[in-house]
Amino acid sequence: MNENIDPAICPVCGGDNGCALLAGRPIETCWCMRTRVPKELLAAIPDERRGKACVCQACATRGAAPKPNG
Repeated sequence: MNENIDPAICPVCGGDNGCALLAGRPIETCWCMRTRVPKELLAAIPDERRGKACVCQACATRGAAPKPNG
């Protein structure tokens, strides 16, 4: 398990999650306050990353977790 998870990196795609809090802005200004994040997407986050970093707006608005190849 990697304890050095960057809270600014989306645990789904690995991109910048655009978190207002991490940028020093009030939570009310964050995109996540205006966007519904699907429960299915949250459930697809690996256990070791869950609760350590927010998903990004692109993943949240895509509406579903990426499907594994195969």
